[in-house]
Amino acid sequence: MYRLFDCAQDIHTWQTMILTNPMEWQILYWVLLKKRTKLIQKDPDWMPVHFPEMKATWDEIIKHRTEGTLPAQKDKGILEL
Repeated sequence: MYRLFDCAQDIHTWQTMILTNPMEWQILYWVLLKKRTKLIQKDPDWMPVHFPEMKATWDEIIKHRTEGTLPAQKDKGILEL
């Protein structure tokens, strides 16, 4: 959920109006510094290539919904700097 750019309300007022308990939400503030408008040409091969993976993902979602289960948690790697 995000606050509209042209919203006249200050952030605190908006939060208390929209969110029932703002302390339960993780709020991430961000600012768009610049934008780029570029026409992206349609790739007719994209959907046939990626459809099997998207279908497998959706089938897994349906399976978990039907069985009332959650997917197994993947181990998060540790980033060492």
